[in-house]
Amino acid sequence: MPNIEDYLEQIASATYGREVRGAIVDAIRKCYEDLPKRIKEISIRDRMASGGLWGDVNGDGVVDAADAQLILNYRSGIIPTMPVVEAADFNGDGVVDGNDLLDMFRLVNRQQEGDVIAQFEYRYVDGTTEKACGTLNLQGALVQEE
Repeated sequence: MPNIEDYLEQIASATYGREVRGAIVDAIRKCYEDLPKRIKEISIRDRMASGGLWGDVNGDGVVDAADAQLILNYRSGIIPTMPVVEAADFNGDGVVDGNDLLDMFRLVNRQQEGDVIAQFEYRYVDGTTEKACGTLNLQGALVQEE
């Protein structure tokens, strides 16, 4: 069975319009067919274990530029700690590093009214996991609390 690399090679080597379009369609279809097979489960947490908001490192209940500045000051060594260090560890690796700072700047700059910053944990069929942070817009959504 061909894998996505085979389909991408077909796109790269196609020379005529119909052949190119067909190769692109096949490659996109293959991507969508493979996706559900890899991901077993996705869990989304909009709150940390402590109950605080992801990204709210100063603990004021709002995720904004002031929180991003605190993470920058912490990473630069200007301040020794932050009020809520856990809130800055977006990828859940136990370390507040440059990746977390970059995630914070991206999230604050893209935030819109109604957005909630959440941590996503992907569990794959092969047993591996991956964490990432992003935004969810729950405005108007019916949300059931656990």
